[in-house]
Amino acid sequence: MKKDIAMEAANFTLKFGGANLLDYLEEIVLPAFLGERVRRYADTRYFFTNVTLTEIQGVVCLVGRFVKDVMLHSEQRFIKGEIVQDERKMQSSPSAVFVLMLDTHRVIFGKETKHPPTLQNFEGTAIRFLKDAHKEYIERLYNEADEEGRKITKVGLLKEHPYPELQVVPLSSEGDINSFIKRFAKLQRVQYTFTPRNDEADNAGFFFDSAQEQQAVVGSKTLTITHTNKEGLDKSSVTEEVAAATAQGNQVVKLTGLDKAGDKLNGDNADFQIKKKIEVPGRRVEVIADYLVHGFMDWVSNKLIKLPVVPKRSREKLQQVKDSYEE
Repeated sequence: MKKDIAMEAANFTLKFGGANLLDYLEEIVLPAFLGERVRRYADTRYFFTNVTLTEIQGVVCLVGRFVKDVMLHSEQRFIKGEIVQDERKMQSSPSAVFVLMLDTHRVIFGKETKHPPTLQNFEGTAIRFLKDAHKEYIERLYNEADEEGRKITKVGLLKEHPYPELQVVPLSSEGDINSFIKRFAKLQRVQYTFTPRNDEADNAGFFFDSAQEQQAVVGSKTLTITHTNKEGLDKSSVTEEVAAATAQGNQVVKLTGLDKAGDKLNGDNADFQIKKKIEVPGRRVEVIADYLVHGFMDWVSNKLIKLPVVPKRSREKLQQVKDSYEE
């Protein structure tokens, strides 16, 4: 049975102080995703299931299903022209399949159902599990040192192994950006907030590269650049600049202005993120994942999105991971 999947993609920037995802892959990242963990919010549970470390089209990936398990409450129904008191409960578990590409730190997100969990839900759940796994790692190191008679404090361990910080930024294409910016009669404000990079080399252009290099030099966690003009910025130039900034998902962009009716119009990366629908045969996670990667590579080959250059150190680390899991 064939099924339509709504496909999106984002940059998955995970930092541990100055360290990156691959520096703590086996110690924290894999336990966070592969363990049986649940994030609860009111009557809703979020969790990962069917998670595996696998290779798809030559790329080492974490693949799994992300479930939003919710208890729906109904108090009344409209029957034959009247509101009738009728209290009911029903469990609903919409889901999405995710593919986290470990070389380029891109996450591909395929929504399988109506009312699925979002990328924002995925980010919130992932960081909760990563923090839990980080806490377990610190406890393990502390207990090992205690058993060996070494004096060490948890404060010292946290300085050596900082808390994880995660930002999931939707990827976009110039066409989607252009369509959204055309909705502005006056584009009055553009704000770029630079997020920390993974360890890849960026290619967003000299201006953005220089800004992020300087951000790293001074040790700044946040860097913001803003253009403003109450009479309106040049939309064509802004379109090119936003496309360069968002090509690799390292900048959060906020747009503010007036629409053609004179009403206030706001937008950010989520409003012009790249997306499409793909048809997949069946519901097996590994099959859906393969189709998601294929669709993502189509975007890359058509130059709708860019991929960073993967450093040699990252390639070597991933080869070690592949070898250890193949043994």
